[in-house]
Amino acid sequence: MKLSDVFEGFVAFCCIASSIYIINDYADIENDRIHPEKRKRPLASGEANPTVALVISAFLIIAGFLIAYHLGNRFFSLVGIYFSLNIAYSFGLKNIPILDIIIIAIGFSLRIRSGGALAAVEVTIWMNILVFLLALFMQAKLPVDSLLFHKTATKIAGAVLILIAVFFFLFRSLKRFLQSKNTVLTVLPANSLQTDGIYAVTRNPMYIGLSLLYLGIACVIGNWWNIILFPLLLLIVQEYIIRREEKYLLRRFGQQYLDYKDRVRRWL
Repeated sequence: MKLSDVFEGFVAFCCIASSIYIINDYADIENDRIHPEKRKRPLASGEANPTVALVISAFLIIAGFLIAYHLGNRFFSLVGIYFSLNIAYSFGLKNIPILDIIIIAIGFSLRIRSGGALAAVEVTIWMNILVFLLALFMQAKLPVDSLLFHKTATKIAGAVLILIAVFFFLFRSLKRFLQSKNTVLTVLPANSLQTDGIYAVTRNPMYIGLSLLYLGIACVIGNWWNIILFPLLLLIVQEYIIRREEKYLLRRFGQQYLDYKDRVRRWL
């Protein structure tokens, strides 16, 4: 680890984050002018020239990405994801309830991972979870607005997710297990490796089906917290259930499983 790399990464993120703040304020300039508090912002109040602000933002973007590129592909990619996510936030995603705070929380997690990449420090799953939940806590305003769930389209979307989960993933997965006379209980030894049918599309159709079922039910019953906690649930399932099953399948089937992993993705 070089302390200079960490400092340069800090400067790169300062440049990118500052450019995003300028772009976000520019995109909101009209709405901010009629807001009792936000109208005091430099762009909304007329204190700062919008054209000059955009030029400064462009220079900050170029400087940030040049520094990030110098620090390696991994850091450059993380900065790129952070920038793209926040641009999408500024130009529309911030208007979607709950998704806005999730994006902000992901932004904090990306900063932590970027710092870990430069400092050669392993960022554990628990650190990611802690930062994500802390960011949600900082940004969330209770009670969570559930207006979206009162819309017919949301109910229909939930029903569609449930149907896809049940008939495309869960039913086909169980059918394949029954045909091969295998067990769906992970505590029992596997008789054979599932590679055909729905298992040729994804290695974990059961978990995908259960995830879609979870989201579908959340849309139907109208609970934002189920959706907020979904990434955390997915992360726990992957790291502490799926990975354990993968290690078992590797021990049980060896090269056959490795060949299967090369052909088929874990999710989709």
